[in-house]
Amino acid sequence: MKNKFTGNLKHELRTPLNHIIGYCEMLMEQAQDDGLDIFIADLDRIHSAGEQLLGIIDDLCDPVAHRKMDEASMHHDVRTPLNQVIGYAEMLQEQAKDMGQDSFASDLQKVHTAARRLLDLIVQNFASIELNSEAVGSELIPPKHHQAFARDPAATQNKVVGTAVGTASLLVVDDNDLNRDMLTRRLERLGYDVSSAENGIEALKLLRAGSFDLLLLDIIMPVMDGFEVLEQLKAEPRLRDIPVIVLSA
Repeated sequence: MKNKFTGNLKHELRTPLNHIIGYCEMLMEQAQDDGLDIFIADLDRIHSAGEQLLGIIDDLCDPVAHRKMDEASMHHDVRTPLNQVIGYAEMLQEQAKDMGQDSFASDLQKVHTAARRLLDLIVQNFASIELNSEAVGSELIPPKHHQAFARDPAATQNKVVGTAVGTASLLVVDDNDLNRDMLTRRLERLGYDVSSAENGIEALKLLRAGSFDLLLLDIIMPVMDGFEVLEQLKAEPRLRDIPVIVLSA
């Protein structure tokens, strides 16, 4: 760890987190008052992720609790709620702008900025948590901005980007319900035809039964992880050339 555990560090970490939770609570109240019910469920998801991060920050700043934390699970426990806050804030901000709710969008930008600030502080102060500040939240970026992993990367990228939006069929595979929901909805908003699966076995069933232009695949999953899915794809001639984007940060 780069810095000693101090009250000052805990204060620095909790400040943007309090901004996330505080603005989210105000936005939920505003949504209820103004009849903007369409925002409430996703704001509640942001709020829940913020509350989850509060407990994680307390553990990170407690020397005894921190020593007991497994590095792999610590990485996942931090990344997942941060990704949810950043992703839903981005998505709701776009939706608010489309609806002409500029003040609502402005407060959502404050939530997003606070989440990015929290991410930067974690990266700066906890060397054992290997988070890429550019990767967190990037699962919601359209496929053309990712590097696709396949046997021929150049051909893969041309195939996906060259497919007209609205005709490309994508499969999202992630065991986390909120991650899967965010990415599916963002891609559908961009005009893609999107299916989803919560584990590798379910994904392979869909891939064998249908026709997909791109697979967006999480790696760390129960039942069958992403590495096993990739091995299965290589072994099946009809599936081996499907472009794959690995989602894990």
